[in-house]
Amino acid sequence: MLLLLATICYTIKNFNKVASNKNLWFSFSILTFIICTGGVTNHLVHNAPWFKYDRNNSGQLYIQEYFMSNKKKQYAAEGYFVSLTVTIIGGLLVALGNLNKLADRGVWIRIITLGCISTIYVLLQLILTCFQFKHGWYRKPSLSPP
Repeated sequence: MLLLLATICYTIKNFNKVASNKNLWFSFSILTFIICTGGVTNHLVHNAPWFKYDRNNSGQLYIQEYFMSNKKKQYAAEGYFVSLTVTIIGGLLVALGNLNKLADRGVWIRIITLGCISTIYVLLQLILTCFQFKHGWYRKPSLSPP
């Protein structure tokens, strides 16, 4: 409680410095994006479980289903996973746009570019796999809706 009060007092005293901090606004907007696209409000209202749990023969709890097979519903971890993956892809695209600030030599720029593009490709394939599991019409080669 004391830490919260100190943070509020510091923010009020130094409002101009805090309000003009680009990194703070960027972090706040990314956090807001993850919360909004992850379905936090929906999960809180409907009390959605993280995964579908079940018990085996010896009574131990295990995860039976990671992604809900129902197209109109989702588990809490499913929404957070896809939202965070999309956010990471966006962050990598921002990093690609600012390579001259991240590295000063041509070799490092090439290595970072290759790493970012490879990671983006893997994450996009992971999201596509999630959609293919969730919606059957994504499994067709044309990827066109029914």
